Amino acid sequence: MRYLRLAGLFVLVTTLFGCGSDSSGPTIPQPPSESQTEKIVTGVELHLFNRELNSTLSQEDIKRDESYQENTPIQYNHLIFGLDTVTEIVTLKASLFNLMPPSLISKAYALSPVPETTKENIQSIVITSPYDFNESAPAGSNLNQFFSVSFASFPNQYYVYKNDKRIYTALNEYIETADAEPLKSLGFSTDLILNTAPDADYPMSFYIEMALDDGRVFSLESPEIQFLKSGEE
Repeated sequence: MRYLRLAGLFVLVTTLFGCGSDSSGPTIPQPPSESQTEKIVTGVELHLFNRELNSTLSQEDIKRDESYQENTPIQYNHLIFGLDTVTEIVTLKASLFNLMPPSLISKAYALSPVPETTKENIQSIVITSPYDFNESAPAGSNLNQFFSVSFASFPNQYYVYKNDKRIYTALNEYIETADAEPLKSLGFSTDLILNTAPDADYPMSFYIEMALDDGRVFSLESPEIQFLKSGEE
């Protein structure tokens, strides 16, 4: 009888251990197949560049060259006003990861794809100057009509072709809302170029005010620029 009791106890213990030795292991919640991130705009910077000498206004891309040095004489359409967004990447739904022990989160999830554009959209861009641009645009006037977009990183279209000639989109047209559709995202860099020569023989500076659809406004000021008069080299 004693041996029967010992045998029964052995079977019971073996059964209990067997239930806890499932080869599949404990069920562990898995992170999503891809962490979700978005880029948030934290600022906008203005940088001036000389245009590459081999780029034209008709067919090729107008590309940035060396940085423009303040008060250096330059032709009006050889100067690029570069608007560069300052961003930070924010991971969405991070609370899903906070529920898991750090040892269970794969390091690979830190390499999630970077968003191609920003969360915020352009609401408006207004360019002015404390100097007279010409007789029809005295100091303080809205100068948007004298600027065109020569490059936009993503996703806005900034030119069309007409008779095999590239026509760059005027700034006002670029930021308009068409058919009540939402404005497109800001992107990471936007280049502006003058489409009209200033009628000024003195150094000029410009103010650029950019408003986003979340209510934030960024105010930028260019250094002084000495434009060459027509016919000067």
